[in-house]
Amino acid sequence: MNGTLQSTIYKVGYYISLLGTVAILLWIALLKFTPPEANGIKVLVENSPFTSWMYDVWSVSTTAKIIGMSEIIIVILIILSIWFSKLRIYATLGMTAMFLVTISFWFTTPTPGGWLQIVDGLPMPNANRLKDIMFLGFGLMLINFPKNKQSI
Repeated sequence: MNGTLQSTIYKVGYYISLLGTVAILLWIALLKFTPPEANGIKVLVENSPFTSWMYDVWSVSTTAKIIGMSEIIIVILIILSIWFSKLRIYATLGMTAMFLVTISFWFTTPTPGGWLQIVDGLPMPNANRLKDIMFLGFGLMLINFPKNKQSI
């Protein structure tokens, strides 16, 4: 495979990953503004040493909205990093911090039935948690995406 084709395939894959991350993260962020999601994340937030303090300051609804706004800011940084490469560091830091906290929920929040369930004889992990590993990986990859066309 020649360098130009390889470079093009890499860029297409990168932008597909970026747009997928943006779409899913924005959807998750917007859900934080709904009562079912605010109540749904309550057990995660209140069991984490990183986030439990938030309920001492704000209500369940306000806490969820603050988390949602933080996610929306990260989405905006990811989108703007397409044109402004200096913003990649902030997008990367935001994604890394956010997903390390959400991954920590695996260890701080008891889950009925555990994180791995047996379905029809096959182990099935909680997909809601697995997405965080992929997003963390993409967030770390974001910082190293070449700044110009000659870099790849």
